[in-house]
Amino acid sequence: MRTGKLSQEFLSDLLKLVPVSDPRIRLGPVPGEDAALIDIGDKYLVAKTDPITFATKNIGWYAVQVNANDIAVMGATAKWMLATILLPEAAEEGEIRNIFQQIARACDHLGISLVGGHTEVTHKLDR
Repeated sequence: MRTGKLSQEFLSDLLKLVPVSDPRIRLGPVPGEDAALIDIGDKYLVAKTDPITFATKNIGWYAVQVNANDIAVMGATAKWMLATILLPEAAEEGEIRNIFQQIARACDHLGISLVGGHTEVTHKLDR
């Protein structure tokens, strides 16, 4: 397959394999939408995730900004973040610390709380 996003047609076919069965989901997975809208009673929760693959220098900052932007496009305000950080085997402690500092600064600037996630060194990543 070519590098980049899947075609909308192929992605649409894949998403049909996973029907949305929870009636609280007001906007579920559809091509072209970057977030979900979930009815939680008297409010709606906007949820989203987006990996950062185009940057290396400011990847922590971008991770927060891109995800917060997609939440804002839905008319909501980002409040919490789960970060998934996959690192190459060549990553050094200082680089990893820098990524976390970028995430912390960006979250602080936007009033977002980092609430968890997943961090690991992954085989065969080159950046």
